[in-house]
Amino acid sequence: MKVLNWIIALLGLWEFADIAALFVPNFGKIPDFLWNHIIVGFLLMIVGVWAARTSNARTTKTMNWIAAGAGVWLMISSFLLRYPVIGGGLWNDLIVGAIAFALGVWAANISPQATG
Repeated sequence: MKVLNWIIALLGLWEFADIAALFVPNFGKIPDFLWNHIIVGFLLMIVGVWAARTSNARTTKTMNWIAAGAGVWLMISSFLLRYPVIGGGLWNDLIVGAIAFALGVWAANISPQATG
């Protein structure tokens, strides 16, 4: 279902939007968890759009599983990269990660079976 893939891409855009911090004057050193948002967001955008635009069932399924894995990583990395304060950023990562995981698994399991 292509709609799920476009939602995954939008979740990636949401996380990738942290790249704006690079252009804020006097922001200082970019923390690791912010780089993680940028990288995971970019990955989710790429795999979401790729899965939505391709007609190859095997590629779609692979991209959806990658999105699910990125969602899991986003949730786990919230604790590994040590947020300075448990607040909105942590909850954002947990919610977005859970949604990306759920949509990735759902889309991977309902996509047409690859043949050959």
